[in-house]
Amino acid sequence: MRAPWHERWQRLDRRWLFLSLVVVSVIPFIHSPALPLGVFWDTRGLYDVIEASPDDSTVLVIANWGPGSKGESEPQTEAIIEHLFQVGAPFLITGFDVNGPLLTNDIALARAQRYGRRYGEDWANLGFWPYEQAALLSFADDLHSVRPTDYQGTPVAQLPVVAPVRSMRGIYLVVIIGAGGASDYDPWLGLIQPRFRFRGTDLVQVAYAGTGVTGPLAYPFLDTGQLAGLLVGLRGAAEYQGLIGSLSADVERRMWIQSLGHLLLIGLVLAGNLAYFSGRRRRVRA
Repeated sequence: MRAPWHERWQRLDRRWLFLSLVVVSVIPFIHSPALPLGVFWDTRGLYDVIEASPDDSTVLVIANWGPGSKGESEPQTEAIIEHLFQVGAPFLITGFDVNGPLLTNDIALARAQRYGRRYGEDWANLGFWPYEQAALLSFADDLHSVRPTDYQGTPVAQLPVVAPVRSMRGIYLVVIIGAGGASDYDPWLGLIQPRFRFRGTDLVQVAYAGTGVTGPLAYPFLDTGQLAGLLVGLRGAAEYQGLIGSLSADVERRMWIQSLGHLLLIGLVLAGNLAYFSGRRRRVRA
């Protein structure tokens, strides 16, 4: 006699589940229609604050990411850098991850020609420096003393984009891109934001772009206004790219893979619960 379906489901070989995940991951490579993509308020916040950049304001891009979070951090960085080029906001790249500033600079170099931007005039890379709270405060008070040269060894005083920025008072916005969660933005919110004001009036604004795991932990700071905007994982990157009109086919495909994977997971959870309750009801009747 054939076993009831709920018993067969609960004894299902897990390899069928892995095969199902492979199948839904392959589908977007075969057919990937336009992605119906909305924009959440957290992503919109970062877009709006960059869009409202005052003339000649400077943005500090903290690249705390490397190969381990490249799948999410790279498209986030691509969208942010492209938007900065679009609005013409000069920016400085630095970070506490040895890879992040170099990877971010490569992204800037790849897009600069499209917008007619030049290194040293529209952006500069201050390179990697090891994080310590004392070093962060020194950097905020006198940027030139902590980072006297850029990543190529050129004195920052010779770079037009860096020369006028002596401290955090010359920074309009700090955008932190990383996978470390609270350790990425806590020092900036606790040590820097309360002390420095942009041009003596408005507080220096801070935004965060985190992975799908670490990003949601930042929502309380977004609710209180300490964070001006937040990108969460691949979803945030796709939304931001859509806002600036540069949603790449690769990111759209990856969003389809992620979405179909989530739908598969939801379906498996529902089927597993249905099988469990069906079996329990049969045992009660027996």
